[in-house]
Amino acid sequence: MKKDREMLERKISKYMRVNNLLELGCFNGSELGSYTSMLSKYADHVVAIDIDNKAVETAREVYRSKKIENIEIIQMNAAQLKFDDSSFDCVVSSSFHEMFPLIQPDILKEADRVLKYPKKIIFMEPHEKSVTCQLFKVFDPNEDHSQRIKNTKKVIINFAKQHGYTIKRLTDTIAMNQFDSREELLNSMLEWWADIHVPSSEDERNKMIQNIENILKKLSPNYFKKNQVNEFIWNWVLEKKTK
Repeated sequence: MKKDREMLERKISKYMRVNNLLELGCFNGSELGSYTSMLSKYADHVVAIDIDNKAVETAREVYRSKKIENIEIIQMNAAQLKFDDSSFDCVVSSSFHEMFPLIQPDILKEADRVLKYPKKIIFMEPHEKSVTCQLFKVFDPNEDHSQRIKNTKKVIINFAKQHGYTIKRLTDTIAMNQFDSREELLNSMLEWWADIHVPSSEDERNKMIQNIENILKKLSPNYFKKNQVNEFIWNWVLEKKTK
């Protein structure tokens, strides 16, 4: 986990050395699915937004306890940003695939609006072959998470073409080794997707865990090197240097 995350950080750090950075979808301050702490190491000021009030309150407590003073957490809809034009030097998202597909183009247009030139939009998103795409079925059997991510990539590509951005694919697949054990993965998934489905009883919780275990057993051994569960992500940077 540490080495791959450090490699990703080295690749994108030059894009994040800015005065004002906006993060779309900051989650609740947990390291799982969140890069806010990393962003704060490079940008002078990070504004991190999330539409979920509870997540925002939790994230504020997390960064307050860590005494990270250059992070500002705000409850806000990414499709209706309450910022002036040209307010930020960079926009980052690690949860764009989770945002409602019909408003994804609007979110990108808003990101474009609030950016200064040269404009930079960074994506650090789960890969369609990630373990978590399979595990999402435990929480919502009707959701094809892999297809959602593929569709998200198409939205980004279409937006880039229409609005004059170039796409730098820094990584199309990188193994993050996000979970150090199966137990950590199981507990993290139950927390991560609590907004999708919360087990109503201990019996249901145990059944969900068993379903997760059954999925893990069917996956390639490549996902479990050195007792770690690999979480694959992709990292693209959209750039537009001039009008």
